[in-house]
Amino acid sequence: MSDAPALNWTDVDVDEHFAFLVETKTGRPLSLSLRTRLVEIFKELPKTADTVFNCSEEALRKGWWSIAKRAGVEALNFPELRHETITRVAETSKLAIIDFQKLSGHCDVRMLLRYSHLFTTYMAQMLDEALAYEDKVTTHRGHRRDKAGVGFNVAEVVNSTPTSMPCP
Repeated sequence: MSDAPALNWTDVDVDEHFAFLVETKTGRPLSLSLRTRLVEIFKELPKTADTVFNCSEEALRKGWWSIAKRAGVEALNFPELRHETITRVAETSKLAIIDFQKLSGHCDVRMLLRYSHLFTTYMAQMLDEALAYEDKVTTHRGHRRDKAGVGFNVAEVVNSTPTSMPCP
């Protein structure tokens, strides 16, 4: 049996959708939000012992690799699943950074940002959405701006620029 702390049923609240980890690898306790599907799984598990997983850490590890092998997955471990989940949640941009930090369990925002890289294609889509032009006029610092009609065509500017003109 591993000396890793076990998750006890007393630390899981299915009604409130959270689990409390008394100790983590950082040595700090952590409250985890549980998705509805995970709560449903917890409700289906037998409560034959005080611990949620009534087996050793090694037995859980072997069970994981057995499932992964049957699914045709060669090398995927729990930290990689966590990384993938954090990245997918970040890509939704539905959480404020403070909520995202709480969800991920990172103590330092710098670690969270390093851990949850966003893809450039996704960022381009986000820029398109953020800068989408609307068919109305707006005012900025007293100047009237037509957001729909920028006022010039980039292709025309590029094509009409003399080739002998030095670039800045």
